[in-house]
Amino acid sequence: MIRLLFIIVLLLTKPVVAQNEQIWIDKYCPNNQAHTVTVLVDCLTDEYAIEFDFSNKWAEAIGQSLYYASQTNRNPAIFILCQNKRCKTHLHKLNSTIDYYNLNIKVMTNEH
Repeated sequence: MIRLLFIIVLLLTKPVVAQNEQIWIDKYCPNNQAHTVTVLVDCLTDEYAIEFDFSNKWAEAIGQSLYYASQTNRNPAIFILCQNKRCKTHLHKLNSTIDYYNLNIKVMTNEH
């Protein structure tokens, strides 16, 4: 019974997470004269291939942004979606990793 309840909760919450990410992609891309590319890249501008992801997935976002950039001949960028107070910790980890390996990845966030 608990297992079934867990599966139902998991199935119901996954679309909400994807929907929230899409809201930010739709909000950010038009303001920067960009367009979404559903096949490969979350957001593509003339200069950047942008990976949108939640802050807890900061490490995955690094790899995705580098791959997107390599496949589109654009510069890599990451747009981190902050949803809780752990975001600052995640941003610190992201930025310190980028600095340590001297990666040319632009980082943006919905947090001001």
